[in-house]
Amino acid sequence: MADDDTLARCIALIEREVPRLAGEVTPDLVFADHDLDSLDLMVFAVEAEDAFDVLIPDSALNAITTPRGLAEAVDAALRRQLGAQPA
Repeated sequence: MADDDTLARCIALIEREVPRLAGEVTPDLVFADHDLDSLDLMVFAVEAEDAFDVLIPDSALNAITTPRGLAEAVDAALRRQLGAQPA
């Protein structure tokens, strides 16, 4: 489950990248239902990586179909990053 703050930031990021969806993006909006394709998803992933200072593995991208999925991928990357840092 995605952190509420992460989810809100991902939704804002998507609305900024796709202005026609401003105010309409919900956590479970299916990207494909709104003519968003793999190129759009790559843009979302790169923007999220920059915003959260993480790396989302390419292997995770195919599973991202909603803003919630993007937020979950970001949270997973944050957990990996925290686990990799020395104490």
